[in-house]
Amino acid sequence: MKNGELFEKALMLIKLKDFNEAEKITEQLIEKNPRSKILYLTLGNIYSFKNEKKKALRAYITASRIAPENPDCFSNIGVIYKQLGKKEQAIHYLKKALGFAGDRADIYYNLGNVYKQAGNLDEAEKNFLAAIKINPEFVQCHNNLGTLYIEKNMPEEAEKIIREGLEIDENHPGLLYNLGVLLDAKGNSDEAILNYRHALVNQPLWVDTLNNLGIAYNKSSMPGKAIKVFNDALELEPANFRVKNNIATAYKSIGEEKKARNYYREAISHNPEYKRASLNLS
Repeated sequence: MKNGELFEKALMLIKLKDFNEAEKITEQLIEKNPRSKILYLTLGNIYSFKNEKKKALRAYITASRIAPENPDCFSNIGVIYKQLGKKEQAIHYLKKALGFAGDRADIYYNLGNVYKQAGNLDEAEKNFLAAIKINPEFVQCHNNLGTLYIEKNMPEEAEKIIREGLEIDENHPGLLYNLGVLLDAKGNSDEAILNYRHALVNQPLWVDTLNNLGIAYNKSSMPGKAIKVFNDALELEPANFRVKNNIATAYKSIGEEKKARNYYREAISHNPEYKRASLNLS
């Protein structure tokens, strides 16, 4: 089989998630073509899919030495450093990638995420806005910018950017969840419930959404529905102390004090430092 055919086979194996066989073929091709940037990038991608981040990093760095002006090499290095929690290195390489590809929305987006994780919300905002300017339909960027505005206590800006994202993708679970959070904070539990339920249609095993939906039901004087949703969440995460605290509160609202106290105790046993459950129990 010719090299081109082998490479196509490796790419097909990646799509099929047969990463071990794809790795073998790619390494064979590298032995024949040790100066191939695309082969090292592909090998790095395979290692990344296998969650072997340090091996992926080495492959991407090798690719960058072969092609020192290629933005993909530096962007991928930056993303791996971000995943390794090395924010300064991630920022350095993502900025280096932008030096060669200042029109890449994905690079601005990844840089925004690193700044957000580092707590530099102003720089994160600048990069998210730059990504959206380049690609106005970048839905995930709308979502992350929305959560950033929530962190910055800018609820009006958050709601605006999240609703803009939902105009692009009305079924995006993250946007629906975050809009629910904002509406709940405004006291609009009924509309928050609609958004949480819509989010669960597309991501039914999302415990945070189930928990927030239960809280919204309880606020709307529907403790029976709240308890059902909290139980659904506990089937997925039996040791979730926040859910146990909240189901206790729902039981307490209907006068089932014994069940409430048991759940408060369980919440504390899972996290003795969780003060809310301790206060509720006292």
